[in-house]
Amino acid sequence: MRKLFVIISIFIVNYHFSQFCYQPTNGPYGGICRILKNINNEVYAATFCGIYSTTDNGISWKNKSAGLLGPCHEIVDIDIVNTKMIAISADSGIYLSNDYGDIWYRSNSGIPSEPFGITPYFYDIFVNGNDIFVGSNFGIYKSTNQGASWSPSNIGISANSNGVLKFTKNGNNIFLATDEDVYKSSNNGFTWSPLNTNFGIQGFSLISLNNVLYATGTLGIYKSMDDGSNWSLVNFNFGTPTAQLYCTSNELFCASNGSTYKSSNGGNSWTLVTNITFSNIIESNNKLMGGNVNGVYSWINGSQSLSNAGLGAASLTNALFADGNTLFSCSSNGFYRSMDSGNSWQNLSNTLLLNVSVKCMTKISNKLIIGTKGQGIFVSIDDGNTWVQSNNGLTINGIYFSDITSIYEFNGRIFIGAKENIMFYNYANLFVSDDLGVTWNQTGNGLGVNNKINTIYSLNSYLFSGTNNGLFISVDNGNTWLFDGLNLPIFSLSANGTKLYAVTSSSIYSTNDLGNTWNLDYTVPVSSSLAFITNINNSIYALGDGSYMINNGVWQPWDGEPDPNIMIGCSGGNSLVQNANGELFISPRSGYNYNTENTIHFFANSYYEVKCGVSKYYNNPVSNIHSIESDNSISLYPNPTSSEITITSDKFTNEPYTLYDQMGRT
Repeated sequence: MRKLFVIISIFIVNYHFSQFCYQPTNGPYGGICRILKNINNEVYAATFCGIYSTTDNGISWKNKSAGLLGPCHEIVDIDIVNTKMIAISADSGIYLSNDYGDIWYRSNSGIPSEPFGITPYFYDIFVNGNDIFVGSNFGIYKSTNQGASWSPSNIGISANSNGVLKFTKNGNNIFLATDEDVYKSSNNGFTWSPLNTNFGIQGFSLISLNNVLYATGTLGIYKSMDDGSNWSLVNFNFGTPTAQLYCTSNELFCASNGSTYKSSNGGNSWTLVTNITFSNIIESNNKLMGGNVNGVYSWINGSQSLSNAGLGAASLTNALFADGNTLFSCSSNGFYRSMDSGNSWQNLSNTLLLNVSVKCMTKISNKLIIGTKGQGIFVSIDDGNTWVQSNNGLTINGIYFSDITSIYEFNGRIFIGAKENIMFYNYANLFVSDDLGVTWNQTGNGLGVNNKINTIYSLNSYLFSGTNNGLFISVDNGNTWLFDGLNLPIFSLSANGTKLYAVTSSSIYSTNDLGNTWNLDYTVPVSSSLAFITNINNSIYALGDGSYMINNGVWQPWDGEPDPNIMIGCSGGNSLVQNANGELFISPRSGYNYNTENTIHFFANSYYEVKCGVSKYYNNPVSNIHSIESDNSISLYPNPTSSEITITSDKFTNEPYTLYDQMGRT
């Protein structure tokens, strides 16, 4: 009978409701997709922001990151042995799950934390029967007890190797690729023998298909039909392949020069799949699915018509909009909707909006009107389920103003700022629609020529336009405009009562007299910048690289900053909204993280973009935690136990207790 040994680590928690707590919602989904795995007809995506799964080919996704050390830790690979799932993080080790990814716990027993002062980096998982192998920059670790403990298994691996990058199996033999050779084991990884291929392995590129080994080298794709003893070049005439080489049950795929090709005859001939590259391709429900830096795509085999399946670039959110308790996300590859406070997001981007960057939106009557980058205006009368492009009137003197910079509804009129770049010259205009977005007319008399409209806002009966050349005011419903001071680029406007606030790239200004006089209220640090300001329940918040609010009449940093250990690379925000339930949602600003493993990492660029999705502020963080790990006033018995346990204490009553076993499980 299994006994439970309890490590006394009891936390008595008192809750206070005085600060904001920053937590990411479940979308719009995830981050860069590292790899896809089909496990029991459920597709799992390992991303730079945790683990997600789908059972409907990406129509909807479920966050499966509970237990990981922060939802934005980079997950490299996922697999399963019997009914236990295993996941490896790039820098926080190995995780196991007993419930198909609902809850994860770390299992790094036997793996040194920082050998030679260097953090281990994991690349690949390989399951052989009941045994698990993981490849790292310090070689191979093997587990014979379903991941409970690990031991090195590197006999025969050259000391010159910089890491074990990829495993595969061919027949009864296991093969692995390092950065300098291919190795073979005939005794389940106890010893390894180099194959002396001498063709320069290029990263994650070793697979087996129909008892044939394939690998990429400096001259192209190589294959071996005799378990690695001899290799020959495959006929591939589309440039030097990159590190991506993968297969489904009967087809070989390779990425080269930004495109993906496939072969159904062992590499003798190739056909173009798409002008997109993937980290890997899998089969799911009679479709193919591929993941890459822009998310997950699905398509019917043989078709070149791909549709985005949710993950990835959608998590770069340009703006948020709240309509009652429905949230809308204007994202860099489409338009998303959440009807459950961000717990799930639905991709509303049909073929018209596939991979289109949505920048802004408004709603009037039953119409959603969104502005995009490069595709103009789209209108929906069914809450975003279907869209119609509506750009009638946006072409002036042969110039099509397709990049929408702002949108605002005022007295039944819809105003949009639009621009177009032609031969390094920027054209800009203000347009208005008096028929709910069906047709557009140029307006903006007095705004100047090619003055980019960054934001539009109203206060009482006055309309304001924040432009690259300062602030302008209209007293006649937007027909004519007058300069209103602040000869600086204005990016966002808001108001509280009769006070109007304007945001430049570095400062916050205010006026109590509609712009006759302006006060400099606050200037952010030199290393920071501003882009957005809004009024939530008569409190003014300003966002940019950081977050700020007025407290007792004084601007100061807002304590709603993202935790850098959770939202890695994220800061401040682009947009802040509140739903009808009073919940606050923010789209954090994305950033870039440096990739120190760029020489052999799947993503060759030294920097990768962190896409931070939509986050929610909880007004109930734990602010008072007492740890009593060694307190003689507490008794706990019996220990070990296989069923019930009794805890007594003469200090604490009516408090919640959390107990952890020696594996760190609650």
